[in-house]
Amino acid sequence: MSVDENIPAGADRPDAPFNEKEPRMKECPECGGQQEKLSECCGAKIDSDVLICSDCKDHSSIYVCEECSGEGEVEMTADEIRDEIEEKKENKNSL
Repeated sequence: MSVDENIPAGADRPDAPFNEKEPRMKECPECGGQQEKLSECCGAKIDSDVLICSDCKDHSSIYVCEECSGEGEVEMTADEIRDEIEEKKENKNSL
């Protein structure tokens, strides 16, 4: 999103400076945030030096998590953000 130089900071417009928000991220549920290379044979962790599966001993190819593209994090959905906020409120009220 481009920022118009004539819009004051904090204006009631989503494209105003400082109104753009960074996406909230969470650990990737597919790879557990590990960004590890997984074997494609049985899903066990592999040693990237030898590319042999530790479980089934098959020669494996390197697998990059498709969910997070090897980043280890994915963007939270609006429902997840709402649930997180509610959980924080409940925890604060229980203290």
